[in-house]
Amino acid sequence: MTIGQNIKRLRKNADMTQEELAEILSISSQAVSRWETDSAMPDISLLPLLCSIFNISADELLGIDVTKQEEEINEVRKKADAKSSRGYTKEAREILEDGLRKFPKSYLLMRDLMYVASDQSNDTDYSAEQRNLFRQEAITLGEKILNSCTQDEVRNAAIQVLCFSYRDIGENEKAKALARKMPHMAVCQQALMSRVATGDEKLRAKQTEMYLYVQFLETGICRMDTKMDNGEWKYSDKENSILRDKSIALLDIIFEDGNYGFYHTHLTDMHSYQAKYYAKLQSVEKTLHHLKKASEHAVAFLNWEQGGEYTCLLFKGMRRGKFSTNDTRNNALFLIETMKSKEFEFLFNNEEFNLIKNQIETLAKHW
Repeated sequence: MTIGQNIKRLRKNADMTQEELAEILSISSQAVSRWETDSAMPDISLLPLLCSIFNISADELLGIDVTKQEEEINEVRKKADAKSSRGYTKEAREILEDGLRKFPKSYLLMRDLMYVASDQSNDTDYSAEQRNLFRQEAITLGEKILNSCTQDEVRNAAIQVLCFSYRDIGENEKAKALARKMPHMAVCQQALMSRVATGDEKLRAKQTEMYLYVQFLETGICRMDTKMDNGEWKYSDKENSILRDKSIALLDIIFEDGNYGFYHTHLTDMHSYQAKYYAKLQSVEKTLHHLKKASEHAVAFLNWEQGGEYTCLLFKGMRRGKFSTNDTRNNALFLIETMKSKEFEFLFNNEEFNLIKNQIETLAKHW
């Protein structure tokens, strides 16, 4: 619907004649008539007064269907997420770029493309030059969001990506300056909600908070190794293996009933890394133990029902959400390709090794 058609509709709904509207606006009734027949447009200075007269927003007056726009943008984001959450960033990029051509001012689409660009900047399938271009694109989008967007959630996402991107291009001080602007974990959304909510909502909020802490702790333990100022790594290969054992043990304690949900994929990864570590030491027993555990978790994850409930004591009744990954390979394919590594050559003729391989080979594929 054109602006003229809107003015005509709104005027009639207000039981107002063209002459009455013209008098309020201090213009001629012929000017109103020309608007309503789309032979002329109102002067831009009159738009605020028209909005006030009819008690509507400028978008509604101009014929912009905000709800429809939001629905279309959400549909674009949904299609893009279906690709990016399984590692298909190229396809996700095409969808988001098409969306931004239609809705160039959508900060939500900018944010999603920023995440895709950030993922691609770390994808070794691209050349170093292309990865740098992706990283710069993520920075450009992030800075645009910070300069113009007022939505806290979108701004926080931009800060997260900018911190990592600035770090990757050597702008550490800029990254740290942004990081220091963010609130302490003790005053994050999850921590506060668990304290101010009551009843059922309080329990769900507390479980969400604990789930966040488990995730941070479990992944943090495995990422403790740091290159120090003297250029040496803090932990040895053996110590890193011990840390992985601690992370595995933590999840075993939290999910005491074996219903690990999303964490099956983390356990597949950790047991795979442990298997590779022990394979380098040519420890047949420990290598096979971790390969077997990795395969069990890989299969369990593929059978994992998204949206079901956790049954362990800590998260009893908590709904399990969807998962996202940067890897187009499913867990079984990841494990199969890991087992083809040269570290495992000494087991290629081992009966148990090949049994594990055969059990998951039929499940190995891309998402």
